[in-house]
Amino acid sequence: MIVSTNMSQVTDKKFQAFKKIFDEVVAEVKQFKSVCAILKTKGLDRSDFYRKIRHYGFDVSQVKLQSYRKELLQEMLDDICSYKVTRTEVAETLQTSPQYITVLLADMGIVLDSAKAKRAAHRRRIQKKYKPVLDHIEQHGGYAVDACRALGIPDHAAVLVRRVAEELDFPLDDYTFAYRRYGDWITLPKPAKPLQHKGQGKILSCRCTLCGTEHDVAYCNLAAGRSTCCLKCASVNKKNYVIECDQSTEQYSSFPKFFEAVDIGNRCKQKVKHDLRNGKAITIDGCAWRATPID
Repeated sequence: MIVSTNMSQVTDKKFQAFKKIFDEVVAEVKQFKSVCAILKTKGLDRSDFYRKIRHYGFDVSQVKLQSYRKELLQEMLDDICSYKVTRTEVAETLQTSPQYITVLLADMGIVLDSAKAKRAAHRRRIQKKYKPVLDHIEQHGGYAVDACRALGIPDHAAVLVRRVAEELDFPLDDYTFAYRRYGDWITLPKPAKPLQHKGQGKILSCRCTLCGTEHDVAYCNLAAGRSTCCLKCASVNKKNYVIECDQSTEQYSSFPKFFEAVDIGNRCKQKVKHDLRNGKAITIDGCAWRATPID
């Protein structure tokens, strides 16, 4: 009775020791390592290892690489059939050869079109080549051709950049005017809206760097310097001006009074105001007008 108990304990210890080794081998096989190489590293005999697997009733498929390769291949099947990945890329992932991937796919009844695969691989190479251009645009904004020049890429590659942007669903047009500074405005990467009744004018989404609020501002006003910040910040930092005539003592204490008294013809009031504020003289009917800031 005592002998039987001791034999049972010995058998249980041997089982637990082999189970530990088996679990370690399974863990390494899941990382696509060869069973022979694993057993050689551990100093185990291959025949004895498989004999013990059968003796203790373990599942031998758990130490077969092909099982895990087929399992992962099944997960990648959609990308493979849509030619989003090549056989070579799949083989690198599964740590095997492209030819073996072809055999596994054939076992599943899948035969790839080599012409389509080559075209897909070429398209991915083009995407990889010009993806840095899109990254540059995403960070700095501007046109595709300007980004190509900044990265030392020929101008004609801008056509391929636009094609890659479409394939990757990158909103290239949203970044055309992005990240430009106009006074205290900074333009945002958003679609430009058309400016009604102004031909080809555009309205851009901008952020006022003084207060952080976002507003839609006409591009023509930004480019001409007529708008430099939001109305709230402009009212806080507003300067008062006296508009004086160089040829006489005539003067006005505000722009509304000046425009009410002086006929500027068909000139744009915003343009006249902008020029006067920036120190330019405006000649109207032979009289030069200047604006002087006052406290």
